[in-house]
Amino acid sequence: MAQEPQQFVSLSHGRVHYRAAGPSDGPVVVLIHGFSFASWCFNFLGPLLEDAGYRVFAPDLYGRGFSDRPDVRHDRGLYNQML
Repeated sequence: MAQEPQQFVSLSHGRVHYRAAGPSDGPVVVLIHGFSFASWCFNFLGPLLEDAGYRVFAPDLYGRGFSDRPDVRHDRGLYNQML
């Protein structure tokens, strides 16, 4: 996952950066980072899952990594909507 190109999607509260790697026809795994981290924290786990045949997605939550930081309340509802 460390070498894939930058990928973004525009959502209602801004642009969200995500990493996607692995076979396009593999079972999907979504990796969600914790507080004060970003998708880079999966640089070691991602390749292991890819090698096992999984399609791996790892977004940077709003305000983290390369994603936008919207000027709204950052609560569970915001992140549920984002995902």
